[in-house]
Amino acid sequence: MNIPIQLTICYYKEHQNSDFEKISNIKVIWSKPLNEIELRKEYIKNDFFISFARYEPFGIAFLEAMNAGLLFLVTDTIGLVDGFNENLKKYVVPFGNWEIAREKLNYLISLSKQKKQELSNQIIEFSNQFTWDRVVEKYFRLYDDVNKNEKNR
Repeated sequence: MNIPIQLTICYYKEHQNSDFEKISNIKVIWSKPLNEIELRKEYIKNDFFISFARYEPFGIAFLEAMNAGLLFLVTDTIGLVDGFNENLKKYVVPFGNWEIAREKLNYLISLSKQKKQELSNQIIEFSNQFTWDRVVEKYFRLYDDVNKNEKNR
């Protein structure tokens, strides 16, 4: 792709990025792990969250990026995508299919500001089902159902 890209990688190890292949339109920034506020600030200054992970069971960083309203492109090997509606599934790429990834990224880039905002709002709405209050409520309902089933035995 021939567009300027700034890639920020937050990781727990020190890196010797001299081994990283330099590509003229990509600026790579290595960062230490960030606290919650620093991470939120990092998310909101970006356009997209991209994860082409081979496997990630839930993807909390992805969920946090979604809550910040970032448009995304991720692989189908991230467990969080299992709960997506049909519209959000449009931005999920079969792992290893980089041609489809390129097409979908170009599509996201080409969206109007209004369409990007509409999509961002849908992404935030999805992420809001994972607030602590809602998660706790789901657990209480689950345990209540288990308890009722045990009593009926």
